[in-house]
Amino acid sequence: MAITVTPEITGQQADENSSLAYLYEPLRVLITDSNTGAKKIYIDVSEYDSSSDNLVNFYENYAVFELNTAKTLKVDIMAIIRQLVEKAVWKYSNVDALVSGDGYKAIIPQYTYDFTVRDGVGSSVDIIKQPIIGGRTFYQFQKNPSLLPSSPTNEFEYSGLDIQETDKLFAMSFVTVDFPNLVNQGQPNGRPTLTKMTPSNTYATRVPCAGGLLWKSRLGGWMHWGFDLIEEKNTSRVNGKLNVGLFEGDSLGNPFVENDFTEIQNSYSITLKSLSVEKKYLECLAGIKNSMAVYYQRPN
Repeated sequence: MAITVTPEITGQQADENSSLAYLYEPLRVLITDSNTGAKKIYIDVSEYDSSSDNLVNFYENYAVFELNTAKTLKVDIMAIIRQLVEKAVWKYSNVDALVSGDGYKAIIPQYTYDFTVRDGVGSSVDIIKQPIIGGRTFYQFQKNPSLLPSSPTNEFEYSGLDIQETDKLFAMSFVTVDFPNLVNQGQPNGRPTLTKMTPSNTYATRVPCAGGLLWKSRLGGWMHWGFDLIEEKNTSRVNGKLNVGLFEGDSLGNPFVENDFTEIQNSYSITLKSLSVEKKYLECLAGIKNSMAVYYQRPN
């Protein structure tokens, strides 16, 4: 007499061993209870600090479901996690800030989640998940639903490209992400190691003429690229009206009209161009359209 939990999609993991999962991908599990006296399924949620593994929050009976006559239930674990994840805006001033302090919170949420699935009559199982902020395309997910600590965290890694072989990266600093090996039961620590890197090839001493971009990849890590040309525009506009009821003249007889400046609008834009980009890199760079955070690095 026991509860069994089986992922609906073959290749995904949902058990007591801590494992990774993208926050914006589904993780539907089929819960089956062989206890004849079970009427409901209760899900308790424990939030562990991703850095220290200390228990921070515990939600008893966070989700309660009625069992049907077949004693089966389908639940999306990641949908529950998305309800719990802290909604916050993190601002970073430079690459050093991305690899220290709260920099890891741009890769994973603050907590690792332990789900205790029980039926109230003695049976229970645990599911431990470490979310990664991101989500693959349908093609990437369909090709390989599993997610391991060694899985690629940006489009360059996914395509198997050597980022040291192109001069478009120049001497830009970038960020690499390495996840720990999450195989030990009861050890949910999933905080990645973030490292600030620069190219080590013959282009390492060059500086991009127009600076570069650093953006959040949908695969969880960071992408980067240097540019050859830049166009900057800074425009201002004053919105107002003339107070035509107060025409006066100065000592020379010129009319004086009082202005009512109700609004001043300023806008600043940057247009960057990268020349002679190979197709294999363009396919990786296209991911910037779906990025939730883009940073511009000026030369030097």
